[in-house]
Amino acid sequence: MLNEQSTHIVIRFFEAIQRLIDDRVIRGRKTFTSRYGINRWNFITLSREPSRNIFQVGWLENLVRDYGVNPMWLLTGQGDFYTPENEKPATDLQADK
Repeated sequence: MLNEQSTHIVIRFFEAIQRLIDDRVIRGRKTFTSRYGINRWNFITLSREPSRNIFQVGWLENLVRDYGVNPMWLLTGQGDFYTPENEKPATDLQADK
């Protein structure tokens, strides 16, 4: 079981996934899990039970590197969601056209 601080990071991770979906940057959770080879069952389980000890820290790197999510926001909840240079990130939806 994760400690409280780690659980909050996992919760923000899933908030980030939802924000990327809402902003039409990615189509959905399946898009994210397929792109990075993440076990969907673990992903869904973790979204329902964020204190489970199955979170992979590397998933945060994917959000920061490929979608411009602010690492400070992911780790602390402070600051803007997107890094300033990525206020309008490229979308997976654009690549599908």
